[in-house]
Amino acid sequence: MASPARVLVVGGSAATRREMRVALVGGVGFEVVGEASSLQRATELAGSLSPSVIVIEHSGSFDAFEVAAAIMAVAATPIVIMGPPGLARDGVAWAREVGAVAFVRAPTERGLERRAALAEMLYLARTMAGIKVVTRFSRASRIAAGRVPVHVETAGSGSVGVVAVGSSTGGPQALATLLGGLPKDFPVPLLIVQHLAVGFQSMLQRQLNDASPIPVMIAADGMAMAPGVAYIGPDEMHLGVGHLGRIELSDAPPEGGLRPAVSYLFRSVRRAYGSRCIGVLLTGMGRDGADEMALMSEAGAVTIAQDEQSSVVFGMAKEAIALGGATYVRDIGEIAPTILDSLRRPRGAAVGGSQL
Repeated sequence: MASPARVLVVGGSAATRREMRVALVGGVGFEVVGEASSLQRATELAGSLSPSVIVIEHSGSFDAFEVAAAIMAVAATPIVIMGPPGLARDGVAWAREVGAVAFVRAPTERGLERRAALAEMLYLARTMAGIKVVTRFSRASRIAAGRVPVHVETAGSGSVGVVAVGSSTGGPQALATLLGGLPKDFPVPLLIVQHLAVGFQSMLQRQLNDASPIPVMIAADGMAMAPGVAYIGPDEMHLGVGHLGRIELSDAPPEGGLRPAVSYLFRSVRRAYGSRCIGVLLTGMGRDGADEMALMSEAGAVTIAQDEQSSVVFGMAKEAIALGGATYVRDIGEIAPTILDSLRRPRGAAVGGSQL
């Protein structure tokens, strides 16, 4: 049986800390190892207790982002921040700037929405516990001092922000091979659309979690994407990404008879990230995602298609290649290394090995 996640609870209000502690104790797989009500005490306990995850609630009188920045400068730990809905847009950006892995919109008033927020906090705390994070020094410390404005990169600038993957027939095994080739500290989120019969997404999630060093979860609307986490599109909903890295699900009509559709996902990440994304098209029947992969490539994104030899059905990837939409055509075992090479290199630099 897996060891429980060791959680440090931080908040300015005793009532808030008690509520979070009760929720964690009532959950499965958690051990609350300490509580802190100040920045100094939080950094001390983060260093001495070595928790596997820290949960911090932001309020008007208690700056969770300042506390998170201070912790990340001395004892890098996965941090989940809870904050009021009014911070929903800026909260995600601020959480990223200080090194937190997730931001949860949490109303202060008790009720159904508050309970839902606590449930999301439990889910994220369990998922993120133990994920490798890096110490943040200069920028995090300056933000903690309240002197540096938060900057959010816009589409078309900077490094890769997301990897989008589409697959169909033969996809589960291909996805297991791809995810199994990634490191535990993979630096960006992955969004996955796999064509499956309704009711099988949870089985796919379990299969991929067994094969993958990074956590795999079923995407939920409004969920903040975290680096090093893979998100699977749920049954009967299109998977996309919205403003500031939050997942957006849609019940828009099926595309080509499919929902979720790879075409919807690729179009969404191209709109949100421009050239700052990587598109991957794996084994599968039909042409879902092929046109949109070509458009991603035209926008400057790196695109990777699985080759015929390693595909169960050479359909979707074949169509993308025919359109000139694949930057690289790779055996399934070579796709993860190609993604990693693409992440390490400046935009526009060639990855070693043959292209089309």
